This record gives sequence, C-alpha cells and structure tokens, in this order.
Amino acid sequence: MIVLGLHFGHDASISLLVDGVLIAFSEMERLYRVKHVQALTSQDILCFLNSNNLSLSDVDVCSIGSGEYNESGRGNPSRFLDFFGDMEIGNRDKILGFPCTKEIFSQQVFDRFKKLLPASLPHPSRIFFVDLMPYYEHINNKPISHDYIANSAVMVTGDELRTRMLQPARFSIAGRSPKRAFFVSHHAAHAQYAFSFSPYMRALIITIDGLFSSGFMGGGIYFGFGQNIFPQVAHYSPAGFIYAALGPLVLGPDGIDISTPGKLMGLSAYGFPVYSSDHYIKTGYEIDNDHSGAFTDATGNKSFKTPFLKSISRDFSGTMQELKKMWDMVSDPPEMHGNIASSIQDMFLRSVSKIVDSAVVFANRVGFTYDGICLSGGAFLNCPTNSLLYNKYHNIFIPPAVNDEGISLGAALMFDNGFKKQNVTPGIAYLGKKYDVDEFMRKFDEFSDELTVVAEGELAIHRLAQELHDGKTSGFFYGRAEIGPRALGHRSILAGTSDCQTSLHVNRIKDREKWRPFAPILTEEMLNKFFIGAPSDSYFMLFNAKVRNSCFAAVTHVDGTARVQVATPDCGPVYDLLKVFGSISGYEILLNTSFNGRGEPIVETPRDACQAFLRMPLDYLYLEGYLLIKKRRMNY
Repeated sequence: MIVLGLHFGHDASISLLVDGVLIAFSEMERLYRVKHVQALTSQDILCFLNSNNLSLSDVDVCSIGSGEYNESGRGNPSRFLDFFGDMEIGNRDKILGFPCTKEIFSQQVFDRFKKLLPASLPHPSRIFFVDLMPYYEHINNKPISHDYIANSAVMVTGDELRTRMLQPARFSIAGRSPKRAFFVSHHAAHAQYAFSFSPYMRALIITIDGLFSSGFMGGGIYFGFGQNIFPQVAHYSPAGFIYAALGPLVLGPDGIDISTPGKLMGLSAYGFPVYSSDHYIKTGYEIDNDHSGAFTDATGNKSFKTPFLKSISRDFSGTMQELKKMWDMVSDPPEMHGNIASSIQDMFLRSVSKIVDSAVVFANRVGFTYDGICLSGGAFLNCPTNSLLYNKYHNIFIPPAVNDEGISLGAALMFDNGFKKQNVTPGIAYLGKKYDVDEFMRKFDEFSDELTVVAEGELAIHRLAQELHDGKTSGFFYGRAEIGPRALGHRSILAGTSDCQTSLHVNRIKDREKWRPFAPILTEEMLNKFFIGAPSDSYFMLFNAKVRNSCFAAVTHVDGTARVQVATPDCGPVYDLLKVFGSISGYEILLNTSFNGRGEPIVETPRDACQAFLRMPLDYLYLEGYLLIKKRRMNY
C-alpha cells in the first residue's frame, strides 16, 4: 500500500509510506530556505514522487493534513494555493477554484502566512476554497471545566468520532489523481504521529498547539490502541495561545509570530512569575462564559490579553510598544521583561499540566488502561513543561517532529496499519534525505578555492575532538537530516562546554541574542552522573535537567538547567566524537546547536553546509568523513 502524506500549512512537509515502511520525508523549509515556510506546490509533490520512482496515479491514498485555522466548519473554508495552474483540490462533491488575483490574494491569505511564502515562487495562479473537518465533539464531553473533563466526561467507543476525523477529498495534478484522497483532522495527525512512533501499544494521547479554539480544532484527548487513535474530549485549552498571544507583548512583532515561543522559553529563566494570573488556568468554555469583567478592557470589549495586561500595569503604566523600546533584545534582559516572560511560562505550564492531569483522571475513571502518555503538538517543544510532566508521570513519549512538520507523517499513518512499532531510538529523528557526500567532494570545484580538506575518516574525528577541546568551533554534517526543529548531531554546530565565553561566542557566530541558552549533547553515562530530572532516553532535546557540575558552563542556563540530548551509536559519528572528546577532556559532552544563521532554516545539503561555513566565523566543518578548513582568514 502506497500512502502519500501532505501538509500545506506552515512548516509544510511531505511523507511517503509503502507497506508500513517510511520511504521518504521532506521538510519544505529546508529546501526553500525559508523558516516555517507555507508552500507546497504541485511541482514539489511530483518531484518528490519521481525521486521515489512513483507517479501520483500509483498512490493508493493521498492523506492531506488540514490546517488548524480552517477546521471549524463555521463558514470559514481553508485556502489552498495553486502556483503553477495544474493542481485541483477540494471536497469529494465539489471543487471551488478561482483565479488568484493580487486583490484576492491580499484578502484571503493571512498576513502572517504571506511572510512564509518563498520569493522564488511565482504569484499563485489559482486559489481553492475547501470545507475541511465538520465541527465534531461528543455531546456529553463539552469541556465545561477541567473538573468536568476529569470527573464527568464519558468514554467514546467505536468509530462514533473517529470517522469524523477524516473527510473524503478530491486531489489531482495535471489530470492525474491518487486512487483515494482524504483530509485528516490537524490534531488527529498530531496524535497519530506520536502514537505510531511511541513504544506503547495502548496510550493516553494529549495534543496542544498555538490555536485557541473549541472542538478538536484546538487540540484534544485521545486513546490509542492497536494501530489506531480514538478521539475522546476536545479540551479547549488556552495553553498554546498563552504563549502565542501574550509572548509578542515582550518579544517579536505585534500579533502572533511562530518564532516567539522558542525565544520566550529561554527568556523566562531571567525572571519570576509575578504577573501570573489564575484567570488563564481554565478551559476556553470557562473563559468564554466569564462575566466577572476580568477579560474586559478599558473600552468595554472582551480581550484575552486583558487579565495579563492588568497584572503588568501594577508596575508599568506605559504601552506595550514603550515596553519593547526599553530593551534592544540583544543585551541582558531587564527585570521587567524577564518577569513577564517567566509569568507567561508559568501560566502556560500550569495550563498544560491541568489538561494532562484532567486527562489522566478521566482515563483512569472510565477504565482505559494504558502503557504511557503521548504528547504532541507544538506546545510540547516546551522543555520545562515536558520535564515537569515526566517527573510526575514518568512514562512520557514526545516525538522529534512534535510541531507541524510532523503533520504529513501523522496524516499518512492514519491509513497505513502495516507500520510496526519499535523501541524508541535516536534513529526515528533521522528520517530526512541522505546525500552522497563522496560524490559531492568529487565535484568540489565550486568551493576548492576557499576550502580544503585537512583530515579524513577516523583521523577527522580525532583531530576535531582535539580542536574542540582547544576552544575551536565546528559545523557538523552527517547522513540523513533530522526531522523537527532541533538539530541532533546530523546538522549541528558543536563546541566545548567548559568555558562560559563559548556560549557568547557561538551566539555571535549564529547572530543570536546573547541571553539564549545552548543544549548539551552527551552520552547516557554523563546524563546519569551530572544531570537530574530528564529521562535517560532524552534523544530529541525535549527535556530540561538540573546541572550538577560547574564544568559545563557553556550549556548551563541561568536557572541551572540544560536542555539535554542523549547520544547513542545510532547517532553516527557525533557519538564517536563524544567518546574521543571524553578521552581527552574527561567529559563526553559537547555544546550542540542547529547549523544555521539568524532567521535561516537548518542546512539541508552538503552545499548548504559549505555555504553556511563560509558565511559564519566557524573554525571547522565536518562533512561526513571529511574535515574542512578555510584556506584564508575571513573578515566577519
């Protein structure tokens, strides 16, 4: 069975499953070189299939993950852009496509998403309007409160809601179609991806991302058993929206910005949650029906931001724009900004914890037994929250592409029951494309005037280990790219960890704010010896741990934590590098950050890696067995 998974929304991606085996996966931001890109064209899809010796008519099921913004079925159809005039997409019984004039494009595509379209693409030829998921939830499972979810919601059995996660679709390119096509609910795709890649045969699944909406459009509680997931309660949590809506008050542009949450998580350690408000630790149903005036602003209108702004106004009487101007976001954060970020993090953490606690009580009360808890959706990129949940419940699984990059994979897995569960290893993160580096090096003319090889094979690893111990930095490129937003030793920048100046230097290399932390990549022995509070299989940089050794200053944040990544032999030569580095330094641990500059996606190809190496003040580039240096000193 051939299943093609497509995700057209931000962080667009394509997946291909054949008889239960993942054959290929592609994140479009790596190819278009635009972070969080919202572009998936007919040409992208055809090239992807052609590279795997397939045509669209060979596909048994084309599974299209829906965008969370247009899933409510409330007269607000989803918009799909056709850039080359050869794609059709719509409901099974109708296709609504219109010429995409500049006026229609301006009216119909959100400003935040226009920024995510590559300049290299032509203006869209057509725009399709598609009704996606109907609004669905069980009549007895409305999220009136967390207590109601925990103590009154009922277990939904059979396919009563499951069938409503899927909608038959029509999809074609240049007149060719797959045998069948479906739209898949956004959060169902999140849930299926996490469950399928988890080691659990039975799982309690909770999904949360940045959207605040009723129904499963805003996230939900699912039960997983066999190969399938079964929706139970649409929790209507404001958790992700706390970050998305309140974060830009202190960081990033006005309005919702996809990049804000990651920065805010690091900033939150610089303050205390003095502005945290209990008004947000509720379900959306409670917030919608709050008549206390807590959410009413000075003009008499109801606003999600109001309780938080009222809390801040105790110490600051100016506007939010004035607050932003008080800090350049480069220097150390002022106390006010640290406290605001810490308060947002605290409310987010408490809100997520409430949902998970309620889900656990609900599952236990209705008699659903499970081996562990799966968490999915972009909200679970938040390491402090994940660590709190792990230390409370222990059996927690969070997959590497927990954000929307995993949607195409989850959508495809809804239809391939041949996918085999396996033990969790770092390998489930290395699902990107493999490039022939030896062939690239044989055609090295483009870079031969600027780069030269100084070591190969094992000698390259040994020399690099010594150079990193001596304070040098290196780009590191190997094998298949990681999926998800975190670099895990295949597309990384590496450095030593003992000197706190190293973190400042690497932030300068990447042109990042100096207050942002870095993660350690380390062996399990080092984790158990020098860190507390993270699982021993923390392979995907999704958990924080308390640091017990002052020798790791470059990867220890101001709150004494580190976002750890455990490496095993499955990680490839970065593991060998750790072992050699340990034999020199005494510690099998390195600073690891993504191989990219400010505002750029992680490098994808060997050519991307060489170009980034030349742009950035790095000392070395490890390119799958080859150690390269620059022939002449560059002026940066």
